[in-house]
Amino acid sequence: MSSDSDVGGGNAHNDGQGNVVSEGYVGGNDNSVVEYRVLDSVFDPPEHHSNIRYNIYRGPVDDLSYEQLAGQQTIEIVEPTETEELIGPPEPIVTDEGLIRVAVPEEDRKVTLGEWVCPRCSTDGHKHTQQTEIENGRIEEPEKCVSCENRVPWDHAGGLDESEVQAALRADDMWHTPSDMSDEGYSDIWVDVRSFIYDHWDAGESEIYEGLTAFALSTWVRPNLTFVPHLMLMGKTTGGKTRLLNTLARVSYRAIVAASATPASMFRMIDSYDVSYFVSEYHGLGPDEQRELDNVVRAGQKKGEKITRAEQSNNGFEPRTFDPFSHIAIATQYTPADDIVNRCIQVRSSPSHRDMPATLDEQRARQIRNRLLYARYRLLDSDEWKTAESEAYAYLDRNGITGRTREKLLSLVTVAILWDKLDAFEPYVQTIRQQDKTAVADSEDARFIEVLRDLALEQVAETSYLGDGDPFVNATISYSEIVERYEQVNGVEKSASWVGHVRNRLDFEKKRKSNGSVIEDSELGSKLRQHCQEHNLEWQSNSPIEQPDSGHNPKGSTGETGLKDRLKSHVMRNHSMVEFTTTQATNTFDGDVSKDQIKDALMNLAEEGYLEQTEHGFTVTGNRTTDQ
Repeated sequence: MSSDSDVGGGNAHNDGQGNVVSEGYVGGNDNSVVEYRVLDSVFDPPEHHSNIRYNIYRGPVDDLSYEQLAGQQTIEIVEPTETEELIGPPEPIVTDEGLIRVAVPEEDRKVTLGEWVCPRCSTDGHKHTQQTEIENGRIEEPEKCVSCENRVPWDHAGGLDESEVQAALRADDMWHTPSDMSDEGYSDIWVDVRSFIYDHWDAGESEIYEGLTAFALSTWVRPNLTFVPHLMLMGKTTGGKTRLLNTLARVSYRAIVAASATPASMFRMIDSYDVSYFVSEYHGLGPDEQRELDNVVRAGQKKGEKITRAEQSNNGFEPRTFDPFSHIAIATQYTPADDIVNRCIQVRSSPSHRDMPATLDEQRARQIRNRLLYARYRLLDSDEWKTAESEAYAYLDRNGITGRTREKLLSLVTVAILWDKLDAFEPYVQTIRQQDKTAVADSEDARFIEVLRDLALEQVAETSYLGDGDPFVNATISYSEIVERYEQVNGVEKSASWVGHVRNRLDFEKKRKSNGSVIEDSELGSKLRQHCQEHNLEWQSNSPIEQPDSGHNPKGSTGETGLKDRLKSHVMRNHSMVEFTTTQATNTFDGDVSKDQIKDALMNLAEEGYLEQTEHGFTVTGNRTTDQ
């Protein structure tokens, strides 16, 4: 689609010295250019070749030995593409003169808001239109057609429905609109968005800019996404959180930055206008507003989930369903609930260490948005997007990235692939993986598991016997013990009912005793091990009562002295055993201690008179059992 003006063009980017420079864009197709697909990742297309779509480049016909490169399987020459198919819903734009227009890609044109089509006297070859003005934020149909005096309902030009007309009316007051649509400099969009963010906000680590760039780009293709990433900006007052949100809002799709919001306005704006919703003072929201925003964060990450509310009407209260699917960003001084944190990509904000401009460069941002609007229409429901997304799934699978981390990264990796920035983006992928591991290990569930693990290990160490099977089978941990230890370790008051909720969520079995409820699960050991693995916890006690010397041993210490003392405890309790082998003793430690270590410890106990070595193993000496 050709633009009606030259606003917003060029490969505009920062030259590193504070200047915005432009480069030409190779457009059109004729015999003077060649289009090719890169097959060998080592091959680096010349900088002046245009990346016209995913992994497809266009360059002058006499620039390279194309046929030779094709013969070497470095590139594949493809049929030239005359035009890109642009699809997507109508989008409001506000020209530099303040005129509200609406881009309609299917019709390859822009229509002026308030341009109406008379359905009676319009034909296939000609459409009769009349213009009405916006008054007090409203726009009305013409009273009658000046040609045929028609008074029946009019159609808005471009086929806009009522919701699209309302979005166009409110766009300029609600979000930062494009002023046009430009297909120039498509391949440089990533660089230019990153440069804009870098020039207006200071991050501690360079890879953060790659993540923020991918986040902003992903907002423009939200209809393509199944999952969206949310952002959580953490930092103290004057730490640059609001500055970052306002910077991102300039290059994100329909982004609103709100210091506060009522639940009603929040749901309606996301549902009705498909806005990206950024909250600059999450910690300052009232309990009701914070709770409702949390609901949006929970439900708004995955396409298809809904929020229902009862709203008052003339007939009482009527149910209403809202679609909260959107990119959400929250800035806060305090850490939200665990299930909010693990749905967000975290960014730490701090005062800038570089000189920053006092205001944002609005003209530069507008030019970038013009190019992003073209990118949106080019990528929505495109084969180009689907191919890149398939590669993103494969990349995440190769790297063992699953679950919620995959959900957060999928769209970001996809846009990185589209703009050939995956190598630069990989450090950010590792940052998110580490963030998620840390968040899981620091969650309330993880702290509960730590307490239950410690109590179970202590009980097993005191009661299990050599030669037993699973030492956790007979473990019984009371709710009151869990509450007491949790409060002691974490300094947070909890109740038995809270233990019940967490226990049920983590799938541990319970039994009711005369003195209260207990966790008593025949699979306690295996479940604890699995939960420790999933929550990035070590398989050893943090309790000062039982602190292992080294290694990971559910029975206690595996250091030389500690291991011998532990073995001695087990052996003396099991004095009825006639004979046991080194293998039986080793099995007591579930493979966490080597057989050689066990044998050495048993030999030491034999030398001290606690055991007697036999032909096949060891027996307990009768005269020493009472020492324990």
